[in-house]
Amino acid sequence: MNFHVVHQLVPTKGKRLTQFIDETELVLGIRFPLDYLDRASVLTLVDQEQVICGGAIVVLEPPFRSIRSIPTGSEVDFCVGKQEEWAEINGVWLNAEKKSPYLSFTFWSHLISHLLRTNKQHFIFTFDNSNNRMSQVANVFQPEVLYSGKTIKLEGMKTDSDETIAAVNRKVLSATQELLARRGIGKAEPQEEEIIQRIKKRRMLGAVNSVQKSRW
Repeated sequence: MNFHVVHQLVPTKGKRLTQFIDETELVLGIRFPLDYLDRASVLTLVDQEQVICGGAIVVLEPPFRSIRSIPTGSEVDFCVGKQEEWAEINGVWLNAEKKSPYLSFTFWSHLISHLLRTNKQHFIFTFDNSNNRMSQVANVFQPEVLYSGKTIKLEGMKTDSDETIAAVNRKVLSATQELLARRGIGKAEPQEEEIIQRIKKRRMLGAVNSVQKSRW
């Protein structure tokens, strides 16, 4: 079965957007406000019956929630070029009942393809430090950590949180996408550890270290 045929990452509006907001709150404990989503690309992974299996939020212009959540006065190692080169990834989740290595890597393949089509050069993302699985996924990309620690409670959050805010550049995503495509996502179920090791061995992710540091 070709997984890309029966699962699609699609823009979300109307009733499906409301469903995404509700399900994201259940999974992540955050009810993202509409004024934030109105200027974002809200993407949902749907199966052949149009059931939502996961999703993500991509914001192409600042201000970014990730940066707003950093406490005032905190030392932030913010890698930037021009503001228009940056985007934010937020609200990433997969349905726990449907989650598998196959679904996870297919989802990331779709999402990375979408990010590369934006022509942005750098991508900010945030994950809760108590989420070990997301931490492992993030570490595969060897991101540049901008901040890690207590964050400010923003609109839609029930409590403050202990989070890592990091950035990954386009070269890393492009190399990772190439590797996933070569592995044949959609043809056979990939083995997660095998792909992680291949990425590390090829040193594709070392590209993030070449990002020049400056202040926003």
